[in-house]
Amino acid sequence: EMSPIPTPTEDLVRQFRAALEPEIAAFDAAQKEYCTDHTLRRYLVARRSNIEKSLKMLLATLEWRREMDVENISAESVKPNGISGKMLVRGADKKGRPIFLMRAGYERTRDDHDGNIRHIVYHLERARSYLDEGAGIGKLLVVLDFHGQTRANQTPMKTSKEVMNILQNHYPERLGKFLVLSAPWYFNAFFSIVSPFIDPITREKIKFVNGDREHQRATLNEHLDLSMVPKTVAGDADDETFFDPEVYFCKADELRGHALVKEMRRKYGVAGGAAN
Repeated sequence: EMSPIPTPTEDLVRQFRAALEPEIAAFDAAQKEYCTDHTLRRYLVARRSNIEKSLKMLLATLEWRREMDVENISAESVKPNGISGKMLVRGADKKGRPIFLMRAGYERTRDDHDGNIRHIVYHLERARSYLDEGAGIGKLLVVLDFHGQTRANQTPMKTSKEVMNILQNHYPERLGKFLVLSAPWYFNAFFSIVSPFIDPITREKIKFVNGDREHQRATLNEHLDLSMVPKTVAGDADDETFFDPEVYFCKADELRGHALVKEMRRKYGVAGGAAN
Protein backbone atom coordinates (compact mmCIF):
# COMPACT_ATOMS: atom_id res chain seq x y z
CA GLU A 1 0.00 0.00 0.00
CA MET A 2 1.25 3.47 -0.90
CA SER A 3 2.16 5.61 2.09
CA PRO A 4 0.47 9.03 1.98
CA ILE A 5 2.64 12.01 1.12
CA PRO A 6 3.56 14.10 4.19
CA THR A 7 1.83 17.48 4.46
CA PRO A 8 4.11 20.18 3.01
CA THR A 9 5.77 22.35 5.65
CA GLU A 10 4.95 26.05 6.04
CA ASP A 11 8.43 26.80 4.79
CA LEU A 12 7.87 24.80 1.60
CA VAL A 13 4.55 26.61 1.02
CA ARG A 14 6.38 29.94 1.42
CA GLN A 15 9.02 28.87 -1.11
CA PHE A 16 6.29 27.82 -3.53
CA ARG A 17 4.50 31.17 -3.03
CA ALA A 18 7.76 33.01 -3.78
CA ALA A 19 8.22 31.01 -7.00
CA LEU A 20 4.60 31.72 -7.97
CA GLU A 21 4.74 35.50 -7.33
CA PRO A 22 6.45 36.58 -10.60
CA GLU A 23 4.14 34.32 -12.65
CA ILE A 24 0.81 35.25 -11.07
CA ALA A 25 0.87 38.87 -12.31
CA ALA A 26 -0.32 37.67 -15.72
CA PHE A 27 -3.60 36.36 -14.28
CA ASP A 28 -6.93 37.91 -13.25
CA ALA A 29 -8.16 38.46 -9.71
CA ALA A 30 -10.23 35.24 -9.87
CA GLN A 31 -7.16 33.08 -10.53
CA LYS A 32 -5.12 34.96 -7.93
CA GLU A 33 -7.83 34.31 -5.32
CA TYR A 34 -7.69 30.62 -6.20
CA CYS A 35 -4.06 30.47 -5.00
CA THR A 36 -4.69 30.09 -1.28
CA ASP A 37 -2.17 28.29 0.94
CA HIS A 38 -4.56 25.30 0.91
CA THR A 39 -4.36 25.23 -2.90
CA LEU A 40 -0.57 25.50 -2.87
CA ARG A 41 -0.38 22.58 -0.41
CA ARG A 42 -2.56 20.38 -2.64
CA TYR A 43 -0.36 21.03 -5.67
CA LEU A 44 2.78 20.32 -3.65
CA VAL A 45 1.30 17.01 -2.46
CA ALA A 46 0.27 16.10 -6.02
CA ARG A 47 3.83 16.67 -7.23
CA ARG A 48 5.63 15.08 -4.27
CA SER A 49 6.81 18.46 -2.85
CA ASN A 50 8.79 19.32 -6.00
CA ILE A 51 8.32 23.11 -6.32
CA GLU A 52 9.20 23.28 -10.03
CA LYS A 53 6.70 20.54 -10.96
CA SER A 54 4.04 21.92 -8.60
CA LEU A 55 4.40 25.37 -10.14
CA LYS A 56 4.10 23.99 -13.67
CA MET A 57 0.95 22.10 -12.66
CA LEU A 58 -0.64 25.09 -10.89
CA LEU A 59 0.09 27.49 -13.77
CA ALA A 60 -1.54 25.03 -16.20
CA THR A 61 -4.63 24.99 -13.94
CA LEU A 62 -4.76 28.80 -13.76
CA GLU A 63 -4.56 28.96 -17.55
CA TRP A 64 -7.30 26.33 -17.85
CA ARG A 65 -9.53 28.11 -15.30
CA ARG A 66 -9.12 31.38 -17.21
CA GLU A 67 -9.89 29.77 -20.58
CA MET A 68 -12.94 27.93 -19.21
CA ASP A 69 -13.98 31.09 -17.32
CA VAL A 70 -14.70 28.68 -14.48
CA GLU A 71 -15.96 31.27 -11.98
CA ASN A 72 -18.68 32.40 -14.38
CA ILE A 73 -20.23 29.05 -15.31
CA SER A 74 -23.75 29.63 -14.04
CA ALA A 75 -26.35 27.08 -12.95
CA GLU A 76 -28.68 28.41 -15.63
CA SER A 77 -26.11 27.88 -18.41
CA VAL A 78 -25.54 24.19 -17.60
CA LYS A 79 -29.16 23.34 -16.79
CA PRO A 80 -29.91 21.92 -20.30
CA ASN A 81 -27.16 19.32 -19.74
CA GLY A 82 -28.27 18.50 -16.22
CA ILE A 83 -32.03 18.48 -16.56
CA SER A 84 -32.24 14.70 -16.03
CA GLY A 85 -30.37 14.84 -12.70
CA LYS A 86 -27.43 12.80 -13.98
CA MET A 87 -25.11 14.68 -11.67
CA LEU A 88 -25.62 16.57 -8.44
CA VAL A 89 -23.88 17.71 -5.30
CA ARG A 90 -25.91 17.28 -2.13
CA GLY A 91 -25.22 16.84 1.56
CA ALA A 92 -22.13 15.50 3.26
CA ASP A 93 -20.85 12.05 4.19
CA LYS A 94 -19.95 10.82 7.68
CA LYS A 95 -16.58 12.57 7.46
CA GLY A 96 -18.24 15.86 6.50
CA ARG A 97 -17.14 15.67 2.85
CA PRO A 98 -19.57 16.93 0.18
CA ILE A 99 -21.32 14.11 -1.73
CA PHE A 100 -20.91 14.27 -5.50
CA LEU A 101 -23.42 11.91 -7.13
CA MET A 102 -23.20 10.81 -10.77
CA ARG A 103 -25.94 8.66 -12.30
CA ALA A 104 -24.68 7.27 -15.60
CA GLY A 105 -28.10 5.89 -16.54
CA TYR A 106 -29.50 9.44 -16.61
CA GLU A 107 -27.24 10.66 -19.44
CA ARG A 108 -29.43 12.48 -21.99
CA THR A 109 -26.95 14.77 -23.81
CA ARG A 110 -24.12 12.38 -24.57
CA ASP A 111 -23.17 14.04 -27.88
CA ASP A 112 -22.75 17.55 -26.43
CA HIS A 113 -19.12 17.17 -25.38
CA ASP A 114 -18.41 20.83 -24.55
CA GLY A 115 -21.72 21.28 -22.73
CA ASN A 116 -21.09 18.16 -20.65
CA ILE A 117 -17.60 19.33 -19.70
CA ARG A 118 -18.95 22.72 -18.56
CA HIS A 119 -21.68 20.87 -16.65
CA ILE A 120 -19.21 18.73 -14.70
CA VAL A 121 -16.94 21.73 -14.01
CA TYR A 122 -19.95 23.64 -12.65
CA HIS A 123 -20.56 20.71 -10.27
CA LEU A 124 -16.91 20.44 -9.24
CA GLU A 125 -16.99 24.15 -8.37
CA ARG A 126 -20.30 23.78 -6.53
CA ALA A 127 -18.78 20.94 -4.52
CA ARG A 128 -15.64 23.00 -3.91
CA SER A 129 -17.75 25.80 -2.43
CA TYR A 130 -19.09 23.30 0.16
CA LEU A 131 -15.62 22.38 1.44
CA ASP A 132 -14.22 23.81 4.66
CA GLU A 133 -10.47 23.69 4.24
CA GLY A 134 -9.83 25.68 7.40
CA ALA A 135 -11.49 22.81 9.30
CA GLY A 136 -9.55 20.20 7.34
CA ILE A 137 -12.38 19.23 4.97
CA GLY A 138 -10.87 19.52 1.51
CA LYS A 139 -11.98 16.32 -0.19
CA LEU A 140 -15.14 14.87 -1.75
CA LEU A 141 -17.00 11.58 -1.66
CA VAL A 142 -17.90 10.65 -5.25
CA VAL A 143 -20.60 8.06 -5.97
CA LEU A 144 -20.84 6.88 -9.58
CA ASP A 145 -23.88 4.68 -10.19
CA PHE A 146 -24.28 2.75 -13.44
CA HIS A 147 -27.79 1.47 -12.68
CA GLY A 148 -29.93 1.81 -15.82
CA GLN A 149 -27.10 2.68 -18.17
CA THR A 150 -27.24 1.20 -21.68
CA ARG A 151 -24.90 1.41 -24.65
CA ALA A 152 -27.24 4.09 -26.06
CA ASN A 153 -26.58 6.57 -23.24
CA GLN A 154 -22.99 5.58 -22.54
CA THR A 155 -20.61 8.54 -22.07
CA PRO A 156 -18.28 8.79 -25.10
CA MET A 157 -14.63 7.87 -24.49
CA LYS A 158 -13.54 11.41 -25.46
CA THR A 159 -15.65 12.91 -22.64
CA SER A 160 -14.59 10.28 -20.09
CA LYS A 161 -10.92 10.90 -20.87
CA GLU A 162 -11.26 14.68 -20.61
CA VAL A 163 -13.10 14.40 -17.28
CA MET A 164 -10.29 12.21 -15.93
CA ASN A 165 -7.72 14.69 -17.20
CA ILE A 166 -9.56 17.61 -15.51
CA LEU A 167 -9.88 15.73 -12.21
CA GLN A 168 -6.23 14.66 -12.14
CA ASN A 169 -4.64 17.89 -13.35
CA HIS A 170 -6.94 20.65 -12.15
CA TYR A 171 -8.53 19.23 -8.98
CA PRO A 172 -5.60 17.38 -7.39
CA GLU A 173 -6.03 15.96 -3.89
CA ARG A 174 -9.80 16.50 -4.00
CA LEU A 175 -10.84 12.85 -3.97
CA GLY A 176 -11.59 11.40 -0.55
CA LYS A 177 -13.34 8.23 -1.76
CA PHE A 178 -14.80 7.11 -5.08
CA LEU A 179 -17.53 4.44 -4.97
CA VAL A 180 -18.47 2.85 -8.29
CA LEU A 181 -21.80 0.99 -8.19
CA SER A 182 -22.87 -1.72 -10.68
CA ALA A 183 -20.05 -1.05 -13.15
CA PRO A 184 -20.68 -2.72 -16.55
CA TRP A 185 -17.96 -4.72 -18.30
CA TYR A 186 -17.01 -1.88 -20.65
CA PHE A 187 -16.36 0.48 -17.73
CA ASN A 188 -14.18 -2.18 -16.12
CA ALA A 189 -12.35 -2.47 -19.46
CA PHE A 190 -11.95 1.34 -19.68
CA PHE A 191 -10.71 1.42 -16.10
CA SER A 192 -8.11 -1.28 -16.68
CA ILE A 193 -6.78 0.71 -19.66
CA VAL A 194 -6.52 4.03 -17.79
CA SER A 195 -5.56 2.56 -14.41
CA PRO A 196 -1.78 2.67 -15.01
CA PHE A 197 -2.07 6.43 -15.64
CA ILE A 198 -3.90 7.08 -12.38
CA ASP A 199 -1.80 8.09 -9.42
CA PRO A 200 -1.46 4.99 -7.14
CA ILE A 201 -2.71 6.86 -4.07
CA THR A 202 -5.81 7.96 -6.02
CA ARG A 203 -6.30 4.43 -7.33
CA GLU A 204 -6.53 3.11 -3.78
CA LYS A 205 -9.47 5.45 -3.09
CA ILE A 206 -11.57 3.91 -5.87
CA LYS A 207 -13.84 1.10 -4.75
CA PHE A 208 -16.01 -1.02 -7.04
CA VAL A 209 -19.24 -2.01 -5.33
CA ASN A 210 -20.95 -4.89 -7.10
CA GLY A 211 -23.24 -7.53 -5.65
CA ASP A 212 -26.88 -7.14 -4.70
CA ARG A 213 -28.75 -4.10 -3.49
CA GLU A 214 -28.35 -4.97 0.20
CA HIS A 215 -24.58 -5.18 -0.21
CA GLN A 216 -24.57 -1.81 -2.01
CA ARG A 217 -26.71 -0.26 0.73
CA ALA A 218 -24.41 -1.59 3.45
CA THR A 219 -21.33 -0.23 1.65
CA LEU A 220 -22.92 3.17 1.04
CA ASN A 221 -24.04 3.29 4.66
CA GLU A 222 -20.44 2.91 5.84
CA HIS A 223 -19.79 6.29 4.22
CA LEU A 224 -23.04 8.22 4.22
CA ASP A 225 -26.56 8.53 5.57
CA LEU A 226 -28.82 6.64 3.13
CA SER A 227 -31.26 9.57 3.12
CA MET A 228 -28.62 11.45 1.09
CA VAL A 229 -29.08 9.25 -2.00
CA PRO A 230 -32.24 8.16 -3.86
CA LYS A 231 -33.72 4.68 -3.94
CA THR A 232 -32.49 4.13 -7.50
CA VAL A 233 -28.96 4.45 -6.09
CA ALA A 234 -29.66 1.98 -3.25
CA GLY A 235 -30.47 4.84 -0.86
CA ASP A 236 -33.60 5.91 1.01
CA ALA A 237 -34.54 9.25 -0.58
CA ASP A 238 -37.71 9.34 -2.65
CA ASP A 239 -36.86 9.35 -6.36
CA GLU A 240 -39.72 11.69 -7.28
CA THR A 241 -38.74 14.47 -4.90
CA PHE A 242 -34.97 13.89 -4.87
CA PHE A 243 -34.22 16.10 -7.84
CA ASP A 244 -36.09 18.95 -9.50
CA PRO A 245 -34.02 20.89 -12.07
CA GLU A 246 -36.14 24.02 -11.60
CA VAL A 247 -35.14 24.05 -7.92
CA TYR A 248 -31.63 22.63 -8.11
CA PHE A 249 -30.24 24.93 -10.79
CA CYS A 250 -30.77 28.19 -8.96
CA LYS A 251 -28.79 30.35 -6.56
CA ALA A 252 -31.15 29.69 -3.64
CA ASP A 253 -30.53 25.93 -3.86
CA GLU A 254 -26.75 26.46 -3.93
CA LEU A 255 -27.19 28.29 -0.62
CA ARG A 256 -29.54 25.63 0.77
CA GLY A 257 -26.81 23.15 -0.12
CA HIS A 258 -24.41 24.96 2.22
CA ALA A 259 -26.92 24.73 5.05
CA LEU A 260 -27.47 21.00 4.49
CA VAL A 261 -23.73 20.28 4.45
CA LYS A 262 -23.33 22.12 7.78
CA GLU A 263 -26.32 20.27 9.24
CA MET A 264 -24.78 16.90 8.28
CA ARG A 265 -21.42 17.92 9.76
CA ARG A 266 -23.14 18.83 13.02
CA LYS A 267 -25.01 15.54 13.01
CA TYR A 268 -21.75 13.59 12.70
CA GLY A 269 -19.81 15.90 15.01
CA VAL A 270 -17.36 16.72 12.27
CA ALA A 271 -15.32 19.91 12.21
CA GLY A 272 -16.79 22.63 10.04
CA GLY A 273 -20.33 22.08 11.38
CA ALA A 274 -20.35 25.35 13.34
CA ALA A 275 -23.45 27.43 12.83
CA ASN A 276 -21.64 30.35 11.17
